[in-house]
Amino acid sequence: MKIRHFPWAHFSLPPQIKKLNDVMTTYTFKFIQPVYDVGVEQEDWNKLTGVKENYFKPKDHSLMVGWRWNPKTELVELCFYKHDRGGRDFTKPLLFLKKGEEVKVIYYRKEAWWGKDYVVSIAANKQVHTQTISMDGYGWLINSWFGGTSKPDRTIVIEQNG
Repeated sequence: MKIRHFPWAHFSLPPQIKKLNDVMTTYTFKFIQPVYDVGVEQEDWNKLTGVKENYFKPKDHSLMVGWRWNPKTELVELCFYKHDRGGRDFTKPLLFLKKGEEVKVIYYRKEAWWGKDYVVSIAANKQVHTQTISMDGYGWLINSWFGGTSKPDRTIVIEQNG
């Protein structure tokens, strides 16, 4: 499936509605056309995918994979991006991909008496990075989202398998 971000919107098409019920869910993403220029907001993180506790309020409690295009290096940079009870935090760039390279995003659900832990891993170029988020119930998949306040200046295309 090809995910597209059009210059007139932050959201991506087609939309996906999925509850992460399976013990493990894996997606592969390939950045077909990741190049964009939004000026001073170029360093803002776009969201590739993620898991959220409340379908309608992803900023309450979620863990996402962030991405951005770096025009200086001509690489896609990836990080973890987290919203938690009104605050947000993100890691430094963890993976660097050339246009057309793939990254795997793996969701692993562990159940315990206190709730569910979602272990999210990103893997590319023989590197793996992992973060965990605890939730009361099952998590919902987060659709790809472009920018903070800016929309893309051209159509972005990302291929998703899984």
